[in-house]
Amino acid sequence: PGRDAIHGMTRLQKLLFVIQQELDRESSTFYAHNYGPFDERVIDSAEALRVNGFLTSGKAGSASLSPPSFEHMMATVTQRAAPPQGGEAEVFALSETGRTTAERLRRSSDAYDALHERVQRLRRKWDTPDLVERVYEAFPELTDRSLIKAEVDKRRARRRSLS
Repeated sequence: PGRDAIHGMTRLQKLLFVIQQELDRESSTFYAHNYGPFDERVIDSAEALRVNGFLTSGKAGSASLSPPSFEHMMATVTQRAAPPQGGEAEVFALSETGRTTAERLRRSSDAYDALHERVQRLRRKWDTPDLVERVYEAFPELTDRSLIKAEVDKRRARRRSLS
């Protein structure tokens, strides 16, 4: 995956959440869940993009363009209910087809180009090592059900003491 890859479902959820908050807060479908702001459609969309060849996703270095097996679909369902396991985070990156299609869409209209630029600015602003801590601080109302809130609060306090 290239430099634009996103490492981990939690990170993908948080980035898409803050982008939606900035672009259209009124239509947000994210809600408080086990790891902060969450929308199951992010998982569904990532899977649909992967199955259709627009997104490579999997553990670092693995990519599959074939339809998911029954076992993979069951693992996806289980993933929604279970806490993250140790090991490598899932990596999400546009495939060559995805990059080509995104570029074609961007060039198709000034509106798409402007949206792309705005999303890129938001990503530069938010996609930092402390993304999760910043989201928890900026949107505390969506962290009340979080299983990792205490750990995130500790990391945030540690970062503050180092500043």
